[in-house]
Amino acid sequence: MSKPSKEVLDALQKAYCMEVETVINYLANALDLEGVRADHIKQTLLSDIQ
Repeated sequence: MSKPSKEVLDALQKAYCMEVETVINYLANALDLEGVRADHIKQTLLSDIQ
């Protein structure tokens, strides 16, 4: 594999891993709601799902 192709693939792999990490963080924040604004956020998420 040529060097530019390897660099592109490495960059794409890194970007993909970062996107997966973002999704995991969003899911964790959506599932473990606590605090003052938790009820409002829960209701908003429920309305978005339905």
